[in-house]
Amino acid sequence: MKSTKKQELEFYSKGMLRKKRRLGVNKTGIFSIFVFLIFEGIFLISLWDIIQVQQWHSLGLIALAIVTLVLPFIFTWLANRLKIQLPPGFQLFTLIYLFCTQYLGEIKGFYQSLWWWDLLLHGAFGVFGVILGTYLLKPHFERKEEVSARKYTVLIAIFAYAFSLASSTLWEIFEFVGDLIFPVKMVKGGLEDSLTDLILGAIGAALTSLIYYFKSRRSI
Repeated sequence: MKSTKKQELEFYSKGMLRKKRRLGVNKTGIFSIFVFLIFEGIFLISLWDIIQVQQWHSLGLIALAIVTLVLPFIFTWLANRLKIQLPPGFQLFTLIYLFCTQYLGEIKGFYQSLWWWDLLLHGAFGVFGVILGTYLLKPHFERKEEVSARKYTVLIAIFAYAFSLASSTLWEIFEFVGDLIFPVKMVKGGLEDSLTDLILGAIGAALTSLIYYFKSRRSI
């Protein structure tokens, strides 16, 4: 029994050591910069078109999209300053997600023309929130010998799930504040729309947390 616990502890300790060695090395990939430039170019062309045809009601949306697209690189810089390891593909996923929500969803009207577009994006956000949560927690919380591998895995899964729910809530706050600052109308269905988004995010987060738990148990 003691030997088994010792092996489990060594397994997790080696994993923590590998992650700690990688802390603070979140790099900005050339492909992420390329995607960023393409998206910003599309936004700027749309901004010019909006000004030309004087569609002032869309001006706030495109201005918000141009600004928020810089956020993945700001988050990466902060993570490196705080020595936090981000998941692989963090910048690329965030860029694509912002493009799908701000440009395709809001400006191009995918939220109105495709009933499942909003559900898909919030479900994906819940999934990625769990992945990000595990990366934020595991390198900074080492498992002690008296804590079993099962309990440790459950703790990580619960934290990641809670982190994903909190992130989904922050996104809804972002949409609400965006509506207050700019006349963009991102919250279209009021309370029902916000709660539906949160429920979809919670379902995606729950499924991902369960997958993480069972996958981690098989690795021990």
